[in-house]
Amino acid sequence: MSEPVTDAPGEVIDYCSQCGAEITLGRIVIRFGRELLCDTNCLCDWIGAEEVTAPDQTKHEK
Repeated sequence: MSEPVTDAPGEVIDYCSQCGAEITLGRIVIRFGRELLCDTNCLCDWIGAEEVTAPDQTKHEK
């Protein structure tokens, strides 16, 4: 009797939709719709968001 086929940890199962990095079985990734992204930087790039420093509170007072 043969052993059941299972995915091995570390096996490449997909690629990041933004940067093309390998996504391996067991890795924590971000799913955005049908896309897999390897980290939050790629998510921001994918959706067009940017990382900024929070502005000084006094600049928002009226």
